Amino acid sequence: MKKIPLLVVQISNDDKHAVSDANAKYWADNLISELIEKKEERSVVKLSTGTMFAYLRIALKKGIIEKLLVSFDGFEFDCIDNNGKIRAYILPDHYQIFPEHRETLMELL
Repeated sequence: MKKIPLLVVQISNDDKHAVSDANAKYWADNLISELIEKKEERSVVKLSTGTMFAYLRIALKKGIIEKLLVSFDGFEFDCIDNNGKIRAYILPDHYQIFPEHRETLMELL
């Protein structure tokens, strides 16, 4: 099976990076297909809904994505384990840096 070595998810507050919950699986399937074809070592995607993020975490759990990082406000977090679960204990030292966006980040995670 072909895999995506590293996917960095940039959390966005912009509606242009949002997909409705009804279309999130279709979006994720298309994104994964495109990224597998590109064969890049590091890919970046912007999203702004929890459902979009959930489908990428499922792909991580299935082994389609090898590593998933979360990028927010210029910081990258290695806070998702190989089962797609959030390791929240990694976040507290960092999310205080941008408290005005903490609520958005926590909702998506």
